[in-house]
Amino acid sequence: MGWHTLEPASKLRPGEVRTFKIAGRHLAIGRNRDGYFAIDDTCPHANGSLGEGMVDGDCVLCPIHGYAYHVRSGEGMDDGEEVAVYPTELEGDVLRILLPDEDEASPQP
Repeated sequence: MGWHTLEPASKLRPGEVRTFKIAGRHLAIGRNRDGYFAIDDTCPHANGSLGEGMVDGDCVLCPIHGYAYHVRSGEGMDDGEEVAVYPTELEGDVLRILLPDEDEASPQP
């Protein structure tokens, strides 16, 4: 496991989610009313980019069919599927994201 940074964190506005490639992983990183979050970018239902979706409260909606995934648990609200969730910490204007090493399995939500 290792911490990776995204800065400045303030480039993500409240209610925004975007795709970033960090440490070889495509992540949907965003910000809702509770703070920042990082989840796997790929929707397990239709392989859509969650980073191209939209934030709706505590969920990110896939841009293909609108399936919702909870940003803290990774739980699929519509299909029972899950996406991996990664811990985040904010230090000043630097967002830190804890990612497993490439040879480690993705964390389970």
